Amino acid sequence: LSLLVGKYESNATALRLALSYSDRAIEAYDVLVALLETEIALSSDRNSVTLDNRRTAESVAHHVLKRLENDCATLGAPWEDSIILSDDSEVSWTVDDEQRLRRHISKLKGDRAMVRSTAVELETVHVEPINSKNTISVAEARKLDLETAVLMQELMAMREDKAELRARVFLLEKERATIELKLNTREAQIAAQHAAIQHFQAQLSDTEAMLAMTTGNKDRVVSDCESEGMEAELIEALGREARLKERLQELVATLEKVTKNSELRHQQSAELINDLKLANA
Repeated sequence: LSLLVGKYESNATALRLALSYSDRAIEAYDVLVALLETEIALSSDRNSVTLDNRRTAESVAHHVLKRLENDCATLGAPWEDSIILSDDSEVSWTVDDEQRLRRHISKLKGDRAMVRSTAVELETVHVEPINSKNTISVAEARKLDLETAVLMQELMAMREDKAELRARVFLLEKERATIELKLNTREAQIAAQHAAIQHFQAQLSDTEAMLAMTTGNKDRVVSDCESEGMEAELIEALGREARLKERLQELVATLEKVTKNSELRHQQSAELINDLKLANA
């Protein structure tokens, strides 16, 4: 970007110098035209007005010639704004002066051409026309368009397949979560059943022990102390049985609650899966 800006600045400077040379050449041409017009006027009608016009034109021509010969370092403004005419300039305009002025004009034209040639060609900011060497036929262009259309269709199909696979993965994840929930419910039911079995086994063991003690006591006479001990053990066994029954009821209630929650979640998951299937159908 800085290189491009530098090129623009260089071209602007060159064009400004060329314009200055052109202005000075135009000034010199204006002087020559004024001298020619006053000379023609004198040849046709020689009076005070034409003589004054001739002297004024010659004075201006001398000033312009002097300024051109001085070759100022800086480019001056047009001669109408920069030169000052003096009344004592009575030197006549000669053919030699005219030749010198014409040489200065030729030099200004040469300087302008030299400065103008230093302008570099800038890169265009617009799209350049297609080079004839790189042009393709209409058939090739249609073939490329057809291939592009086919590729776009394949790309869209791949995107649709990808979206469908994502939907299927989502549904499978939901189904897996539902199956895991069912499995957890079954495990909880199995654990509750194991607890009930253990309770029944413990109750059966206590009952068998009590029956064995009762059967053994039929064959012998027990004392009052032994009878009281047996009654205490029987009461303790009955209390333990009551507590076990209470725990069993709590386990059954908890199992029913877990089962209901599992069924509710399973129903919600099934409804969600059905909605997703309908949405992706």
